[in-house]
Amino acid sequence: MSKGKRFNKGSSDRPLSAEIRGRELVIRVGLGTIAWAFEHDTENNRWDDDKNNFIQGWKVSDRVEFAKDVRREALREEEDGSTPLIRFLDQLCRAAADSGSLGIEESGEVSEGC
Repeated sequence: MSKGKRFNKGSSDRPLSAEIRGRELVIRVGLGTIAWAFEHDTENNRWDDDKNNFIQGWKVSDRVEFAKDVRREALREEEDGSTPLIRFLDQLCRAAADSGSLGIEESGEVSEGC
């Protein structure tokens, strides 16, 4: 987290952060930050030739309700039991391994696979 603005615990504008707390990886983001990121995403702001400007497709009207919906989608299970959040974490684990994580070692053991 940057040394700039400090955010109160539970701040709606808390930027995305990740930290180790005890034996957990804790990922946090304020509801206002999620809403802002969605509203300013390039896919939500299409170019309109007639207006010669970008037009916002969607605006968050209820941050709490929107965050609940985002959470639901993050945990939505596919037929194989995976969720977008699980796939995201799998991708991060592979990236850590590819970047030379010092917390892993080659196994060489026979795997039962997935």
